[in-house]
Amino acid sequence: MSKGRILVDMDGVLADFELEMAHRWHIYWPDDDIDQYKQRPKFKYSSMKEPIDNINEKFEKIWSEPGFFESLPEIEGGIEAVTSLLDMGYDVRVVTSAGNKRQAFTEKANWIYKRLGDNWVRRLVVTNEKHFIDGAVLIDDRPEIARGHNTTWQQIIYDQSYNQYVNDRPRLSWSDEDWLDTIESTVAQVQAER
Repeated sequence: MSKGRILVDMDGVLADFELEMAHRWHIYWPDDDIDQYKQRPKFKYSSMKEPIDNINEKFEKIWSEPGFFESLPEIEGGIEAVTSLLDMGYDVRVVTSAGNKRQAFTEKANWIYKRLGDNWVRRLVVTNEKHFIDGAVLIDDRPEIARGHNTTWQQIIYDQSYNQYVNDRPRLSWSDEDWLDTIESTVAQVQAER
């Protein structure tokens, strides 16, 4: 019997979307100050103080490139954390969005396969509506996930520069010494309230 279902986002939690985006941006548009994008105050890149010209089109060009999602580097400690949670008896699912791109769906599945294996591809859920997925907790870097919908899970914010304003939910990073305590105490709280 499972100790509880833990949902884990991919981009920004297991895979470093920001690092790969900035790397490619510097290649295409070296004069753009993309480093301010990495340090933006909110999740949406439109929250930057000095917007980059044609930012939406540039962003779309990069993340639509074949191979973008497969080439995302791992966030240190993430793969080890999810495999440890599974070994401890939790039902761990990677829950990610692919927008409207079939290519992103395929590449994300390939990313999971290369790093975690075939059994984890079966644990991959691709949806733009994470609030529909049942679980005890969702570890996600994006603060506006539930969008007003009721959920079965409590969100744990994965610590990033663009979500520092959020202070009403538990927060963790894989580099935190107490990341496991944060997850286990949140799961216990959710289960006690059910």
